[in-house]
Parts: sequence; C-alpha cells; structure tokens
Amino acid sequence: MKIRGLRKLCIAFSIIVILLLSSSLVVAQPKKEILKKSLFNLQFVLTISWSGSDLQQPILPGETRAVNLSIISCVTRGAYGKILLRFLEGGTFIMHLGIEDTPEWCTAWTLQENFTGVIKSDDVTLHNTLMYVHLSDDAPGNYSLGWVKICSSINDKKGPFNIITLIHGFKQTATLAFNTGP
Repeated sequence: MKIRGLRKLCIAFSIIVILLLSSSLVVAQPKKEILKKSLFNLQFVLTISWSGSDLQQPILPGETRAVNLSIISCVTRGAYGKILLRFLEGGTFIMHLGIEDTPEWCTAWTLQENFTGVIKSDDVTLHNTLMYVHLSDDAPGNYSLGWVKICSSINDKKGPFNIITLIHGFKQTATLAFNTGP
C-alpha cells in the first residue's frame, strides 16, 4: 500500500515538474531577426504612426504639407528581465529619426531628429513631432503615388565600460504614402 501511494506521489511530482518546466519555456517570441537573445532579453521597441487625415487630400506641386508623427517606444523583456529593468529604470536613451528616401521631386524633413527617452518599466514613452513634405514645381500632378521612407532607431544601451549590452537597440523603417494633386 505504501509503495503504491509513493508511486502515485512520484508520478504526480514528475508531472508537476514537467508542466512547470514546459510552461516556463513557452514564451511568445517575435521573429528571431528582430530581437537578439540575451540572458535578460531586454530590447528597445519603437513604432512610428501618423494620422491618415493629414494626407487624405492630394498634395499639389509646389505645396508643403505638415504631417503629425507619433513615436512610441518601450522596452520589452524576458522572464528575468524585470529585475534588471527595475535597476535601469529612469536612465535615458536617444531615439534617432531621419528621412531615408523620397522621390526626386519631393523633399521631406522633420522638426526634430533626436529625442531623449526615459527607460520605464512596463510603460511606453510617446513623442510627437512634425514632418514636412514639399513637392517641387515639376512634381507629377496626375494623382501619382509619392512616398517618404522614415528610418528610426535606438542604439544599444551598454553597461559599465561599454562592454556588456544591457538593452539591445532597435531599427525600423516606415513608408508614408501620399498622392499628388492635379
């Protein structure tokens, strides 16, 4: 009788250990090309968005149009990253925003290219800026498609003596599309 009870206890203990180990290994992971692996899995992430109403009307040749950009950043973490993230909380990082590509008849620029963010645990940081899109006088005026490629990045946050990467950087390219007018 005692052996049967001990056997059931061992089987139950084994099942619990297997379930605990398998559940701790099953973590939602984004694409491997985006996030780098480390012990704490801390990574900056940022998103650029804009209002579609700013570009709803076609842009006429010779016109300059202002577009509101919103830049949202946060730090993602792995299972053990919360401890290190609490330690790094309040530190700063620099976000870079730049224009990567436009058609030859279009010029684009932003009011601000560098933003200072603050590392926050389980919170996002929001920055707003204006981007201006200017079409030259020789721009096509027949409802052609134009674009502005926006590149944004955050560099790695290094530890003491710049040896160890504490938070991995992030780079993203977004394409803002618009139509030219008659």
